[in-house]
Amino acid sequence: MQLSELISLFQDGKMDKRVYWDLARERTLSINELVQALHKSSAERIEITGDEAELVFPSENGTPLHLLFDFSQTICRAESILLDTEREDFSFFNNFLRSGGVCLDIGANIGRVSLELATMQPNIDIYSFEPVPETYRMMLRNLEINPELSPRIHPNHLGFMDQEGEITFYVPAASEAASAAPIEDQYYLREANQGQAERGHHLQKETCPVTTLDAFAEKNDFSRIDFIKVDTEGAELKVFQGGEQTIRKFHPVIYTEMLRKHAKRFGYHPNDIIHMLSDWGYLCFREEGKHLIPFSEMTEETIETNFYFLHKDAHKETISSLVGNKD
Repeated sequence: MQLSELISLFQDGKMDKRVYWDLARERTLSINELVQALHKSSAERIEITGDEAELVFPSENGTPLHLLFDFSQTICRAESILLDTEREDFSFFNNFLRSGGVCLDIGANIGRVSLELATMQPNIDIYSFEPVPETYRMMLRNLEINPELSPRIHPNHLGFMDQEGEITFYVPAASEAASAAPIEDQYYLREANQGQAERGHHLQKETCPVTTLDAFAEKNDFSRIDFIKVDTEGAELKVFQGGEQTIRKFHPVIYTEMLRKHAKRFGYHPNDIIHMLSDWGYLCFREEGKHLIPFSEMTEETIETNFYFLHKDAHKETISSLVGNKD
């Protein structure tokens, strides 16, 4: 029985006070467990207001960053940070951000990376792209609860591919794992009703708008693009193919996810991205501590999932400083 049901029973005079105290205490003890969990995570507090709960964690510029808990998800982003299963330290991005710069967050999901970028430099423009309607709405809500950070973020209900138009996205019960190719991992198909009933599975289809990076850049008449983050659940190659002219023109630093299992659903291997960007003058790196380590080929032993691409000429000084002395 949920705590809210216990409260109703007591308020309606249907439960003895001492029985109510005992049963309610069993459920409120989880608050103490959350306090202990906070000490093991990067978050600093949980705020509960009205019908929402927010995870709050510090940022480098002193402005706290808020993320909503979304318990309609099998595992939401705020949970993954609280439970310490998402350990990405985005502070390394600071090496590539410059005043007046333009950043693109392709596959922005609920807006966490966009908000992180907004904490790092006071004078950058961030364009965020999320094609799945429900996830896009959650991103807008996260921007809304971060009023000091969101003015520099320009949200777009849009995905990037190698073509313009509308395509089908496959949205599992954990909609944060939505993709333009059906996901096969049963975990993400499970409905988020754990502890309430037998858990079902579902995978729905959504028609979502997409464009190409080249078309978007031309339409918005960009004079510069400095940094691009891409996380599109396997469609990364198609994103880059649709942005060749823009990437060759502006030489942005690229931070992208490359997973063999996701790429396979789209019929390619992550090494195809490495080879293609190499033809455009880019070098691939993985991050280790405060340094970049050259990376040339993904094998079955590769454990890294996120990689940096820097242009060998345009980013020569940055490469020299970050790949140099490791002491």
